[in-house]
Amino acid sequence: MKNVVVLGMGYVGLPLLLALVKSKKRVFGYDIKSSLIDLLNQGECHLNLWQERFSKEITPGENTFFVSNLKSIGKIDIAIICVPTPLNINGDPDHSFVETAVQSLSELDIEPSLIILESTVAPGYTRAIAEKCFSSRLSIHEGSVHFCFSPEREDPGNKNYSNVEIPKILSGLSAKCLNLGAELYMSVFNHVIKASSLEAAELCKLHENTFRAVNISYANQMRNYSTHLGVNFDEVISLAKSKPFGFMAFNSGIGVGGHCIPVDPHFLLSEAHKSGIEMPIVEKAMMEIENGPRKTFDWLVKKGILGKDVLLTGIAYKDGVSDIRCSPAIELFILLKKKCNVHFWDNKVSQIEIDGNAFISVSDDFFKGFHGVVIVINDTGKRFVDDSKLSASLVLDPRYRITL
Repeated sequence: MKNVVVLGMGYVGLPLLLALVKSKKRVFGYDIKSSLIDLLNQGECHLNLWQERFSKEITPGENTFFVSNLKSIGKIDIAIICVPTPLNINGDPDHSFVETAVQSLSELDIEPSLIILESTVAPGYTRAIAEKCFSSRLSIHEGSVHFCFSPEREDPGNKNYSNVEIPKILSGLSAKCLNLGAELYMSVFNHVIKASSLEAAELCKLHENTFRAVNISYANQMRNYSTHLGVNFDEVISLAKSKPFGFMAFNSGIGVGGHCIPVDPHFLLSEAHKSGIEMPIVEKAMMEIENGPRKTFDWLVKKGILGKDVLLTGIAYKDGVSDIRCSPAIELFILLKKKCNVHFWDNKVSQIEIDGNAFISVSDDFFKGFHGVVIVINDTGKRFVDDSKLSASLVLDPRYRITL
C-alpha cells in the first residue's frame, strides 16, 4: 500500500485526510507545529467542526500516522500540499509556505512519485515551483516526479455537501501527471473534473471566489440603497429568488471573513497588474469588503450606541462554525470596544483573544436578560432573538441596516 502524506493539518488538510482514510489509504498527516501533532496523536482534534468524525474514524498509530518530520515517514509515494497562502504585511500574496513545503519534499532521499498542490496560488505558480524545486527530476524531463494542481473547495459547516461530494477540479503538468492524480482522486471523490492545464485550474479557483467577492460587494451597495428608500433588502432578495433563471442570491452583511474571499482576489489582482491588466471592478469590491466593519460601526453610531452596553450575536467569520479567521465581527468588536462596553454571544466560539486579553462568550441566560443594545450578526442570533423573550432596549440588524 502506498504512503500518502497530507502536508498541513488545517481546515483543508484535515478533512482531506479524513476522506483519504475513509477510502482505505495509508495516510500520514504532517504539520510543522509539533504541539499540534502531539495533540492529534492523542486522538484530539484541534478543529471543533471535525472532532466527532475524527474521534470515530481516526486511530492514531493504526489507520493514520501524524508526524512533524517528513523524513520519519521513510518513503513517501504521494504528497498532497494543503498549507496556507495568506497575504503578507503589504497585502500581497505570500507563497512562502507552499515553497517551503515543495522544497522540503525535494530534499527527501527518495522523492514522491506524485505531488498534488491544493493551496490557492497565482496562475503559473504550480508550474514554476515544480521546475524550481525538481527541475530535471520531473517526469516531463524524464524524471520520476509527477506534479498536479487541484484547488481546494472546502466549505466549513456546509451541511448540504461533504468535501467528497463537491466536484474536484484536477490538472497536471502533463497528461501522465493528470492521469496519476485522477487515479488517486477518483477513489476518494465522487466526481473528478480534468482541466486542460495547471493555469486553467489555478485561475478557476480565483474566479470562483472573486465572483463571490464582487457580488457580495454589490449586494451591500444595494442594501444601502434599499435602506435609503425604506425598503427591507431581505425581502428584495427573497422576491428576486423567485426567478428560476438568471439570478443567484447574495446576502448583504457586515464584511467578509475566512481565508478565501478576503484573500484570493488579491492573487488575481496581483498577477493581472504585473501583466498590465486593470480590474477596477474587483479592486473596488475588495475595498468595499475591507471597509465593511468600519462602515457598519459608523451606521451603529448613527443609531446611538456610543457609551452603551452592547452585545454582538456571533463572532466567527460565518454562522455555524468556530472559525474566526479574518472575521469581520471581530473587527467590529474591536471598534465597538473603544466606545462601548461590549460582549459577544456565539454558540460555536467560547472565547477570543484581543491584544492579549481574553473575551468569553456570554450564556443564553445572560443574552435573554441583557438590557443593552443587541446587534445581530448571524442567522443563529436572529433566530435566538425571534424565539426568546429579551430584555434588550434595542435590537439592530446591521446586515440589512434595520431595527428589529
